[in-house]
Amino acid sequence: MPIPTPVTNRFHLGVHVVSGLLAGYAVWAVSSLGTPWAFGDEFLGTLFSTGVFGAILLGGVFGFTSYGNERQLGKALRRFAGAGAIGLAIPATAAVLYALTSDGMHLFSFMPALVRRLFWWFTLAAALGAARGFWIGETRAACIAILGLAPGVTMAGVSADLIFFGHGYYLIGSIFLGVATGFTMGLAVELLKENWLEEIDIGDAPLDFRRQFLLETDEFVATSEGDCDFSLPEDVGISFTISERDGMRILESLDGEPIQVGKALCRYRVLVDGDAIRIGNEAWIYHTRWARTRDVMPEAAV
Repeated sequence: MPIPTPVTNRFHLGVHVVSGLLAGYAVWAVSSLGTPWAFGDEFLGTLFSTGVFGAILLGGVFGFTSYGNERQLGKALRRFAGAGAIGLAIPATAAVLYALTSDGMHLFSFMPALVRRLFWWFTLAAALGAARGFWIGETRAACIAILGLAPGVTMAGVSADLIFFGHGYYLIGSIFLGVATGFTMGLAVELLKENWLEEIDIGDAPLDFRRQFLLETDEFVATSEGDCDFSLPEDVGISFTISERDGMRILESLDGEPIQVGKALCRYRVLVDGDAIRIGNEAWIYHTRWARTRDVMPEAAV
């Protein structure tokens, strides 16, 4: 019987919220270069704030998650830098395009100021979601993030405009915006995830704080060599991939060594919900929202 799993993982959700908080604070910290989130004469300040916000948010999410799952500082810093670069480039480009459209081409001049701000916050939300999908390499990952970010960033941004920014409370407003952005993106990712590996903790740790890897790409690589998705200790003696084929997730040994899945040793196996993969002294359970019993799956080659 599959081990029960919570709807959301509080560690992952917390990482998103903390990353958003840090991103909001960073925007306020660099606000001396100009009023954040304004256009016109303050565009350069907004451009810089947008890049900083996206870099800290995306870099923090992937960097902190990597460190929490594997405790490898070097790998976490590389993830932070890589995701942060994408988080800076795409939202900053979106800000430039929005400024050209609204100020340069005057396409939004007939709209009320509130509607123009709605368009801006939606543009930022779409850019942040696109950055997440670009870093992961999956269009679906971008769409999932946008589903949470579009309403979250738009409503939080307009609320911040009306309540905080209009009265000069840039610190509180930016932190409010950052926390709302991180929370809504994290919640969407958690609620709409399809396949993931979750640590089987033999201790007393709560279910919703267990280490977890989301399987969002066509191939998930676990090996002790290189900067892969899941870096294994050298002494475990195995390496494997989990790839998606015809809607199924298939575990395959990379070095020919059999891998223990449940009570069986196999080199190739179609995974179903509840399969436990033994990795050294640890065990990780595979979860999917699509199938709950082996009765609906074809037999795997052992």
